[in-house]
Amino acid sequence: MDLVSLTTEEVRNLFKYRNVILIGDSIVRGIYKDLCCVLTGNNRLLSPIEMKFNRRQLKQETLFGETIEKFRINRTNSTFNIEQRSLKSETFGYDIIYVFTSRIWNQQMIQLLSSLNEYDIIIINSQIWDLSSYKDYNGELYMKNLDTFFSKISYMKSKIIWLSNAPINNSKDSNLSRVLSRTNPLTVSKAQQYDIHTLDLYAKMKDYMELLSNDGVHWTPQGQRMITKFLIDLLSHLPQQSNVQDHIQQPPLDETNNSINNNNSSGPSSNINFTNRRDIGTDTMPVQKL
Repeated sequence: MDLVSLTTEEVRNLFKYRNVILIGDSIVRGIYKDLCCVLTGNNRLLSPIEMKFNRRQLKQETLFGETIEKFRINRTNSTFNIEQRSLKSETFGYDIIYVFTSRIWNQQMIQLLSSLNEYDIIIINSQIWDLSSYKDYNGELYMKNLDTFFSKISYMKSKIIWLSNAPINNSKDSNLSRVLSRTNPLTVSKAQQYDIHTLDLYAKMKDYMELLSNDGVHWTPQGQRMITKFLIDLLSHLPQQSNVQDHIQQPPLDETNNSINNNNSSGPSSNINFTNRRDIGTDTMPVQKL
């Protein structure tokens, strides 16, 4: 793949006058950072330092003119961590937001749903944290939670992109690798069942394992750009109108339909009020992060 083919002009035109939210773990954060890099006129890869920048402590300086709106580290890899970043351009009219989450369905995601209709594009992945942090060793609880989340979000008018998890090479946790490889195609099928657009990163990246970083979970700058390129290619080929189910009115969110399949609902979200699109709080992810 020609990495240089992802240009600032191409990405700016795609996101012009768009509100975009990316929800997920450190892999999704990497996509957000890579988009920020390109959107701000840098026709190059992220540096390794940029990929790690502001990962565990809040610094005064930020990357590419972004705003870090929420940042709380309880401890490394804690599900109580909170992170929200944004990059906004008045010139090109885009507003790109990244929110860290540790679970596809919990109280935080229920609150977040009420604001998602304000976004033109929703990009989301949550899988590794769900399986490893909450001791879901066979993925059954995860698939139930994923079905619940998809049933809520599929009614929205936004373009919704589900990212399956890219492959990992984690010798320290062979069960995680096994469950991930088994549940990945199931997440793609489940998303398609709800007419949600999918980017199967597991299938796309399986032939590029040499671009994994040393931890076997995250990707080098080259691998990260490849993931971003796959996403941009998908978005550029989607119809310009809203999501396929935009003619369906979203049902009201009520407590009876918002039960959480959860035997450990730890996280900060129960104390966060999502009354404003800018007021989005989250939990965070295990496994060593970049």
